[in-house]
Amino acid sequence: MNLLIDQWIPVKKDGAPTHISYKELLCTDYFYELSHPRDDMELAALQLLICLTQCIFMPINRNELVSNIKSSMDEDNFENGIKDYVPWFSLDDS
Repeated sequence: MNLLIDQWIPVKKDGAPTHISYKELLCTDYFYELSHPRDDMELAALQLLICLTQCIFMPINRNELVSNIKSSMDEDNFENGIKDYVPWFSLDDS
């Protein structure tokens, strides 16, 4: 499993539990709700997603930050952003 490309994020979509990828989370306009049976694990998932996003997609200035907040990410920008980090986040050494 790889945190940057696989569907591991537990969410509710239209009220039903499912898993989505990091790309789907950042590159769509859909408002997802994290959904984990344990509150502490839900918070941990949120913290991990925030840290990944802040480290991999660090804005260069305030204007870029505001732009990133207002709209979903372009898929090409996502792919370019993660390309150097994919091996780092493989949890099964594949």
